[in-house]
Amino acid sequence: MKRALRTSRARAITGIVRFVRALAAALLRSRPRGGDPLTVRFVIANAYALGGTVRTTLSAAAALSGERPVELVSVMRHRDEPAFPLPAGVSLTVLDDRRPGRRRGAIERLARRAPGLLVARVDARMARHWTLWTDMRLVAWAWRARGGTIVTTRPGLNLLAPILHGGGVRVLGQEHLNRRVHRRPQLRAMEREYPQLDALVVLTQSDAEDHARALPAGPPVVVIPNGVTPPAQPTAGIDATEIVAAGRLTPQKGFDLLIDAFAAIAERHADWTLRIHGDGPERDALERRVDALGLSGRIALPGVAGDLESELRRAGIFVLSSRFEGLPMVLLEAMASGLAVAAFDCPSGPRDVIEHGHSGLLVPPRDVDALAGAIDLLIADAQMRRALGAAARERVAADFSVGAVTARWRALLDGNRDRARAPQRSGVA
Repeated sequence: MKRALRTSRARAITGIVRFVRALAAALLRSRPRGGDPLTVRFVIANAYALGGTVRTTLSAAAALSGERPVELVSVMRHRDEPAFPLPAGVSLTVLDDRRPGRRRGAIERLARRAPGLLVARVDARMARHWTLWTDMRLVAWAWRARGGTIVTTRPGLNLLAPILHGGGVRVLGQEHLNRRVHRRPQLRAMEREYPQLDALVVLTQSDAEDHARALPAGPPVVVIPNGVTPPAQPTAGIDATEIVAAGRLTPQKGFDLLIDAFAAIAERHADWTLRIHGDGPERDALERRVDALGLSGRIALPGVAGDLESELRRAGIFVLSSRFEGLPMVLLEAMASGLAVAAFDCPSGPRDVIEHGHSGLLVPPRDVDALAGAIDLLIADAQMRRALGAAARERVAADFSVGAVTARWRALLDGNRDRARAPQRSGVA
């Protein structure tokens, strides 16, 4: 009996969600055409937060703002100041301001008590913060967004494509992680809804191939990688004795594996140290791991780097130890700085950037011994570090500079998908 009641309740909720989504879609499809067709609107979960998606979205918005109107739409806001500076020339719209202490009207207070109905439950991280008030704010904003292109930047937002269409608006979805890390319910939702996107933008060729196989009905899949601006001066050079890594302190980034790899070679290279920049829920566990290995004087976790470029410039080696990625921005920044890099060949990203033995070293995913061996090799061979670093800098400047990436965005936004392509992968071991 209880199971039947739960099933009946679930079906009722599903019916309500479908009805509300269909109603919102019908309303927005009826909005009149207008607006500047060149306008591009990037919709992001939280423009005030830390993270690679925020950084790369801000970079793309800044690069395009000199030639067309650009709006950054932050679904959530949780703090007064953004973690990264907002680019000049880009307008900012916040839909759901969640800062504590902000005065709220009666309608907002009431609407916040009910869960949202428009966002897909399969994007659990976004759905748990989404309320009926977020629904209302999204629809009100979308009604005014006429003409041009909306770029959504995570699965839960990409799945809103059927709702956001109308008023002469194109909707492009963007994936910042690789398809293989998504769970089956999310993949099913993507297969159902993504064909209604005008195009799907992914970061790597390997991910594009995965999506194209899974989405035979479309949409077109376009590869546009992250872009970086190479610093005017490369790294300090072969005399530095510091290994650097950076990212959110989460299991994804594999810093536990990096600590173990460094521990394996630390005794042989007593003058070398490891610094892991970033913050996150794994900080305490990582610090305990360092202490247990007796390396508290050799491995530092100094927190988020205020100036990552300066930290990279003073290092001798950069290591990417992630279990999975999309296209890691910090890897591109390290290579642009002229650092010799070693990375797990994780899905996806490193293989699309690093030409093994020429612009960096790739080792099998999660293989701590192999990563330790690559670091050991780089420490022992200063000339190899110099050669790999120089080739890495050239690789990024040629194919992953902001200028090259912006040209691909421009081609896609102007309707030329053939020119909006990233370079094919080079051969790697």
